[in-house]
Amino acid sequence: MRALVLFVCLSVGCLAQRPKPCTSPPLLTGSLSVASQSEKLMAYAKYSYDALGKRIRLREFGSYNNKTFHFDVLLLFRERIMYKINYKNQTCCKKPLSADPQQLLPPRFCEGAQLEERLDEETETFFSLF
Repeated sequence: MRALVLFVCLSVGCLAQRPKPCTSPPLLTGSLSVASQSEKLMAYAKYSYDALGKRIRLREFGSYNNKTFHFDVLLLFRERIMYKINYKNQTCCKKPLSADPQQLLPPRFCEGAQLEERLDEETETFFSLF
């Protein structure tokens, strides 16, 4: 009997909690690496995300088909400007930025196919910037 009462109390306590929306942290740094199975592509990237200043910096280097590349981008959403920095040529290319940083935040309460569809849209939006 006690076990049943304990089980009911735990069930009610768990079911009474309401889910909270996902939020990204205001400042975030990290890195990632990618390699294809055929070893045609190998890349390493570092990123810095600043939600307060509405900016993202992405630095990437790697090789594709035995050719090395270096990629450095600064996205300033408040000013709606993107800078592509090329250290090899010592040049900087300034382009207008049309995406909203809100589109790059984690999805909220999506399930299954909705989540997959939303992530596909956000990935396309992010990579269309470059």
